[in-house]
Amino acid sequence: MKKKAIPLIITLVACLITCIVSIIQRVEFSVFFIRFIVVLAIFGVFSIIIAVVINMNFPDEEENVDEDNKDGEKTSDDNNDANENVNSTEDGDTDENDEFEDEEDY
Repeated sequence: MKKKAIPLIITLVACLITCIVSIIQRVEFSVFFIRFIVVLAIFGVFSIIIAVVINMNFPDEEENVDEDNKDGEKTSDDNNDANENVNSTEDGDTDENDEFEDEEDY
């Protein structure tokens, strides 16, 4: 689940509600602007705190996969590296040249 948008959504919804209430009340622009800035600041800080708490309690699945790999499990990249090491010769060349030599024999 993507959690980066949570603070943005909370703040925008709060500002939208503030704008609608201010328009219904027909307040002056200065009062409207002050309300908007105060709500933006309060809910901006509040939503960041909520996002931090959510991220601490519900870590991303990708982070869990990385932690599992630290326990010694091999990923597909590790397996590819192991296969390359098996195919290499003593002088560091891979077996690609050997494959071409075998094809010429036929």
